[in-house]
Amino acid sequence: MTAHVTVPQTMKALRLVEFHKNYTLLHDVPVPKPKPNEVLIRVATAGFCHTDLMVYHGITQVSLPFIGSHEPAGTIVALGSDVPGIWHIGDRVGVTNFMDPCQGCNGCKWAMQSLGSLDPRFCDNRTMCGIVRRDGAFAEYMVSWHGAVVSLPESIGFEQAAPLMCAGANVWHAINQADTTKGETISIIAIDSHEVGLKLASGVPSHLQPDLVLKLDDPETIQKISDFTDGIGLKATIVCTSDDAASDWAAQRLQPRGILVAAGFPEHGLKFDPMNLILREIFVKGTVHGSMSETREMMEFVVQHGIRSHLTLLTMEEAEDIAAKSEAHAFIGRPVNIRLPTHSIRQPYSSEPMEYPVWYLHSDLLKSLAGRYI
Repeated sequence: MTAHVTVPQTMKALRLVEFHKNYTLLHDVPVPKPKPNEVLIRVATAGFCHTDLMVYHGITQVSLPFIGSHEPAGTIVALGSDVPGIWHIGDRVGVTNFMDPCQGCNGCKWAMQSLGSLDPRFCDNRTMCGIVRRDGAFAEYMVSWHGAVVSLPESIGFEQAAPLMCAGANVWHAINQADTTKGETISIIAIDSHEVGLKLASGVPSHLQPDLVLKLDDPETIQKISDFTDGIGLKATIVCTSDDAASDWAAQRLQPRGILVAAGFPEHGLKFDPMNLILREIFVKGTVHGSMSETREMMEFVVQHGIRSHLTLLTMEEAEDIAAKSEAHAFIGRPVNIRLPTHSIRQPYSSEPMEYPVWYLHSDLLKSLAGRYI
């Protein structure tokens, strides 16, 4: 017998009603109705990331009013008529970004030919939860295409699951794109170089600690990288920052035929020294979120190795100015909006891979899964 959950007609939601202005907390927004291929989710937590700032500033050109956040975790409370039987009311789930492959565009045709199935990441007409043409998770309820839903292990709480849906899945896929093997060096350049970030990067549990934590403006950084790699250079680097100069600087630190994975959006585009790129045969790759199988693999890895994010937890009432505070670096760790009282789920210190503001270098990395290292 199918479980039934009573769903209200209206809900609280944080809406963006004007670009560059604080969200507005409303108490009477209609609860969305799931279409045949959708599930309705009671949102428990919703993360805020750099892409939410792009929405906030109008870069993604959403129609207003709009509900942001593409890092949701919660519980299924209703099912559309065409949702596969693997999903049930009461399931604990997270929601990834990309939805609604159209099946007819060139991207969908390529996915069918090359991947053997549709993949909304490559659809020319895709929607993106909380980013493009789909309201997100800064609300008590949200709808999601069933193909973007992922089951949460019982050992991952909602507040820890939320940032994994974007930040975690993005960097996990980027590590896969870097194509490293045991003993090879990989670096991650993250958001900024504030002292709080340095402490977070240096203070993770011993089994997760990087071999090196470096600041780009340290005059000894280049020599330290050279010494660490015996003068050969890095096998791969993942650039998560939007700093204009970071990608070319990172490419200069690679060994011949090294791989740079671009995960940030510099305001003036990616720019490289052509001599370095061509004469040393440097590879540059993009990265666009993890596939659903990669996201499940990532969560298994998180459980296996006890990886936890350092979070700042906010109630909906506290989050109207979350974008402005995020730009002002007012948060320690990743800001996550919650529906539960803050004191009931606040977490002890831990680490979150996307938000480290420096370089991390790994060689013989401590934990592995299917030949991929983090």
